[in-house]
Amino acid sequence: MRTTDPFVPLFEAISNTFHATQDLDQDLRKVNVKIVRSSQPQLADETENEKPITGFEIEDNGVGFSEENMDSFCLSDSTHKEKSGGKGVGRFSWLKFFDQAEVTSVFKAGEKKQKRKFIFSMQGVHEENLIEVSSEVSTLIKLQNLKPAYLKFSRKKTQEVAIALIDHFISFFVTGGVPDIVLKDGAETINLREIFDKNIAKDIRTKALKIDNCDFKFTLVKFFRNHIASNIFLCANNRVAETHKISKVNSFFQHKFLETGLNEYWVSVFVEGEFLDDHVNDDRDGLNFPENREPMLVSFPTKLEIIKNASDFAAEILETQISEYKKENFKRVENFVQDEAPQYRTTIKKYHDSVSLIHAKDKTEIDLSLRKLQFEEEQKLALEIANSMRKYEEKSDSSKAEWIEQSKEILSKLNEQSKDSLSHYVIQRKMILELLKRRMELDSDGNYSKEQAIHQLIFPMRTTSEDVNYKDQNLWLIDERLSYHYYL
Repeated sequence: MRTTDPFVPLFEAISNTFHATQDLDQDLRKVNVKIVRSSQPQLADETENEKPITGFEIEDNGVGFSEENMDSFCLSDSTHKEKSGGKGVGRFSWLKFFDQAEVTSVFKAGEKKQKRKFIFSMQGVHEENLIEVSSEVSTLIKLQNLKPAYLKFSRKKTQEVAIALIDHFISFFVTGGVPDIVLKDGAETINLREIFDKNIAKDIRTKALKIDNCDFKFTLVKFFRNHIASNIFLCANNRVAETHKISKVNSFFQHKFLETGLNEYWVSVFVEGEFLDDHVNDDRDGLNFPENREPMLVSFPTKLEIIKNASDFAAEILETQISEYKKENFKRVENFVQDEAPQYRTTIKKYHDSVSLIHAKDKTEIDLSLRKLQFEEEQKLALEIANSMRKYEEKSDSSKAEWIEQSKEILSKLNEQSKDSLSHYVIQRKMILELLKRRMELDSDGNYSKEQAIHQLIFPMRTTSEDVNYKDQNLWLIDERLSYHYYL
């Protein structure tokens, strides 16, 4: 484990509470998290809740450390929670960051209740004792004494800790699989569900959809911080099993969106469904069904179909903004063509929709995108010419009449392409003439360019016409007829 984030053991401890409380009714599941800060006097420029965090206390009302759970805890790489996604090694992160964990747990043992208390440290499990009690079932885990090497990473305010927890467990919040979590830091108390509902859930949009007779629920969430891409999350049993970038399906999701008030955000779509629950792998980190359509599985949805529907759902919600982006894209490309690349004028006119999808600002990228569209048009035209010539070779009158009509249409397209090519050709010649003019002028020291500089511009030195590509020579500067010479 290479991470230096001291919140990782907190995430692991809270994840354990999800498993411990999963058999309770949703409104009865409770988790309390207490932040423990340094007891050292605070610095002049820091408030009480800016002091380094030295520990956490996590309490839940789940099943507790019964004999079965305790045996699992003491077993390295336990598979006890495998079905619910547990890897069996999360507790070891506690000891990377903290000196020890103190565990106190009340659990049911038949008709009785027992309390188990022990210390978990690098020496293993010790100081364990077990007594009979009458108090309520619960478990309290105290992560104690954050190691000095990580103190500098722990200067987090209460609100920052709350946001970090919501971000980490976002799929549980969205899918409703999270207990009621309350964060306490001195006199400050934050209910994470209330924070989620107030700041995130208000922008949530949902949609039910059937794909190949399987029911799915799509949930779109806007994220204004801590995210670096718009994603599709395929969820199984209330947790993320696979993540896919929306931009791979729709290029408009490569960039952030902008909300009124100039707040930038990414979006994520969470997909749930019984089909996903039934096809998640044993580690809960992948889904076992085909990505593409296969003949033997025609009744099953594929990953690509689900992802495409999720992308379409996101585009539908953000239709107004995407429409504005398309207008901006087309205007940007149009300005580029008017100012620098008139050879693409007919291309942007003919392919308005495709041009509006060019989501680039760099001129080179715009030029490459337009050249690709132009090349595709040239390829289609070449195919049309080939088909037309085959019609011409047929003997029937109807074929000849069809060929005449096709010829008119093809000639019109060729004329358009020729005009674009001529525009490009004229611009290139103008640039070369401007370069020649500059090389023939005196420089700042009163000197002319060397003969070699002029020679290279017209025709590369120490080469013959067999060595030089037609486009790499400019003999027309001397005489247009020299462009069609036999040998030089």
